[in-house]
Amino acid sequence: MPLSTRNIPDRTTIWNFENRIGVGGVTAIFNKLDRQIRAHGLEARAEQIVDATLVPAPKQHFTRVEKEVLEQDAMPAGWKPAKRRQKDVDASWTKKHGKSYHGYKFTVSVDRKH
Repeated sequence: MPLSTRNIPDRTTIWNFENRIGVGGVTAIFNKLDRQIRAHGLEARAEQIVDATLVPAPKQHFTRVEKEVLEQDAMPAGWKPAKRRQKDVDASWTKKHGKSYHGYKFTVSVDRKH
């Protein structure tokens, strides 16, 4: 179910909530969240940046038979070396914000320690 913008509090609401619960309240909430995350075998890292970039690639046009062969990590027998160089068989389709893109998805994650 998509998140509606009417369900997202504005900055004044968040600021008022933060002032009402104080530093101790914020610390308690984050400690509880951290325990729940760790209970699932995950770890939240301090000062972490995650970037996912989509790199577009030209759309490829394959016949149904070529697609079946490529899905088995094989190269169609009729493709000559020149055609093989022109076909990008590693790019794939992905969605971002409900729109489809063809290409590569690169994800980088860094934190202060690493």
